[in-house]
Amino acid sequence: MMHRALLLYLFILAACGGNLSDEQRRQLRDAQQLQAIRKIPEAELLTEAFDRGRKIVRILQSRQPRAQQLDSISKAYLAVIRWRELSASNALDIEQQVIEAYLAAAGSGAPVADNVQRISTDSLLYTMPLTRYRPDSVLEVTGVWSIRMAIRDVVLGMNNQ
Repeated sequence: MMHRALLLYLFILAACGGNLSDEQRRQLRDAQQLQAIRKIPEAELLTEAFDRGRKIVRILQSRQPRAQQLDSISKAYLAVIRWRELSASNALDIEQQVIEAYLAAAGSGAPVADNVQRISTDSLLYTMPLTRYRPDSVLEVTGVWSIRMAIRDVVLGMNNQ
């Protein structure tokens, strides 16, 4: 009985032929690589998030987009992009904390720079303050770009490079 089952299995296997085209094999291999579990060091993940955030901010600063354009940029980079004024009442708690930290740093004369932080198990937040010097030479934060990225999208972006 076992012998017949083995022969039947081999017959079915031979009948299938396994005729995949080179393109289908490549697509299958690519899909398997996307599904593979990889350990990414935190430093690499944060570096990639910094790079993506800075790229998005460069685009935003060069175009000064309206709401529609902001949505299309968000979709293109798989991110949630928000401009936050200092008095934004609709800011997330983490965004409000970041704004306050930027204001405190600017008030104390400390350097004010972009930042990436993990805000949940599956998301990163990139923030970039916009600053200007007042006539009395005091650095003033005018607002903050807030860009939320899914860690999965950042990792997949690393795979595509």
